[in-house]
Amino acid sequence: MMDRNRATRAILAPGLAVSLALSALLLSPQAARAAAPCDAPETQVQMNECAGADYKAADKALNEAYREILADLRKTDEEQPDWGLADAFRDSQRAWLPFRDSQCSWEALLVKGGSIEPLIRLSCLAEMTNQRTKQMRETWNSFR
Repeated sequence: MMDRNRATRAILAPGLAVSLALSALLLSPQAARAAAPCDAPETQVQMNECAGADYKAADKALNEAYREILADLRKTDEEQPDWGLADAFRDSQRAWLPFRDSQCSWEALLVKGGSIEPLIRLSCLAEMTNQRTKQMRETWNSFR
């Protein structure tokens, strides 16, 4: 019986060692940072990339909200054709976009040429876009 246990351990030991090594690697702080660098970005490049990802997500949410609200407003306009809600909403959004872009460009110019410039611009874009999405939804929901 003893020889069989030794043989089993000899076969299983390398696999167990590999499993333990992989577990340690997956649980290491470096692996955690590599898996989710935006949880705690450490370099300016990572911060810029994370700000870009935040802006991309904010822009996606804004566009989804815009499409939903515009569709609802068009339905309302069918019932009340003289109101022109969809056109007014579209015009409002078209005016807001260049304002947001200009505001964020101005904020980024305050640190022109610095490695933080993209972070400032992208963070501004994400923040203003999130605020606009909230504003559009709150305004429309308060009048439905």
